[in-house]
Amino acid sequence: MKIAHRDISPAHPPLVVAEIGINHGGSLDVAKGMVLAAHRAGCEMVKHQTHFVEDEMTDEAKQIFPPNADKSIWDVMEECALSKDDEIALKTYAESLGMIYISTPFSRAAADFLNDIG
Repeated sequence: MKIAHRDISPAHPPLVVAEIGINHGGSLDVAKGMVLAAHRAGCEMVKHQTHFVEDEMTDEAKQIFPPNADKSIWDVMEECALSKDDEIALKTYAESLGMIYISTPFSRAAADFLNDIG
């Protein structure tokens, strides 16, 4: 199997992937810092999450409050999502460090966007 330029098999060293997800809280600077830390730690790949809240949730999500939050799940996810431009900037940054950038799309629009940016 191959992801980007990296062969993955029992004959190759393990591929270490840093999960960034939405842990950056919607901040591109924090996300870049996490990518840099992963790079310095020896990770070859970073995994992000791509959220376009208006495409992945219904309006009912604005009324759903997780047990550990004082805001709706819609608002939580909206605050944690990067803009399209920031997502592209994060991918570009990771790749400039020689890392492989992948992301989990949470909607068809997010999948299409990720496909469009390679």
